[in-house]
Amino acid sequence: MSNCACGARVRRVDMHRHRTQLCPCLPASCPLTCGLELGRKDVPFHMVICPKRIVQCGVPGCLDVIRQSEMVVHIRDNARKHLGLYAIDEQAKVWSLKEATVYTEIKSKSAVVLTWLVPNDWKWPIASPLVQAFDREWRLVLTRGKL
Repeated sequence: MSNCACGARVRRVDMHRHRTQLCPCLPASCPLTCGLELGRKDVPFHMVICPKRIVQCGVPGCLDVIRQSEMVVHIRDNARKHLGLYAIDEQAKVWSLKEATVYTEIKSKSAVVLTWLVPNDWKWPIASPLVQAFDREWRLVLTRGKL
């Protein structure tokens, strides 16, 4: 038995195969082709931080999936879309904060009265959170103007 630099104890007859194919200290290139050379044992850790890894945009509601290294360009090119998504996210947060002002009143077996307090300076249209009633989910949508 011999010891490899990686710490593994290997039979002499298997040492060549170990050093050329199995040793975790063997040099390896990043599988995502970022250009980094590292030891095979370090590849899984590198994959978590590699700039070429695929990530989802961090803007709430944006479902775009891109390379981490392209995130700055994505944020810049989608600024208008992201502002709209942030507005929707903020509106949803306000609705969830206002749940205390929402109440349900059962008037009969076929009607439910839902009441929301809506500020005058609200951005339109307004969509409520989902409400469970009569074994269904309901959402109130308010708009200004005529249908």
